[in-house]
Amino acid sequence: MTLEELLRVHFPGSEIILEPSGGWDGLELELPKWDGSREDWAVSGRVISYDKLKCALFSFQTYKSPGIDGIMPIMLQQGFEPLAGKLLMLLRASLALGYILMSWRQIRVVFISKPGKPLSQVKSLRPISPMSFIFKTLEKLLDRHIRDGVLVETPIHQNQFDYRAGMSTEMALFQVPHRLEKSLNHKKIALDCLPGY
Repeated sequence: MTLEELLRVHFPGSEIILEPSGGWDGLELELPKWDGSREDWAVSGRVISYDKLKCALFSFQTYKSPGIDGIMPIMLQQGFEPLAGKLLMLLRASLALGYILMSWRQIRVVFISKPGKPLSQVKSLRPISPMSFIFKTLEKLLDRHIRDGVLVETPIHQNQFDYRAGMSTEMALFQVPHRLEKSLNHKKIALDCLPGY
């Protein structure tokens, strides 16, 4: 079983890109041209505060597998006080500028075996992709802002399935044929549009 076969089965349509001669580090020079508005910076300051950052970082299990940067949660937790100011600046800038660092976009894929499956078959392995915990922290902060702020102030529409307990992707997909069948039964015209398709 080769890596190419694992990629072909688990990531169909992907292509192998060899590491540039200078390595990946030089790619970080691709910085955004946008400085962010005053409002963008104000929002990033409200979303990412010292207390919220501390809460998000300390919610991770200490020895979770690190992303490609090698940083485990315990490193950020134990070094929180001296790192807090830099982390606040970094995460706020990422949000205000709408920019995700290249190093956060890189992941290492690890294949682990499924219980009770023979290792001789490609489908017996499943890929996991540990992300940078600094990036995961930003993700947690944004999720908390959406759940505790935006959705409290502006409740979502009844047809919105994301961020609603008990509402699954399957339920969202079921709605389309259900509406079409209902229209056909009542001899009406129906038009459904799925965003992004």
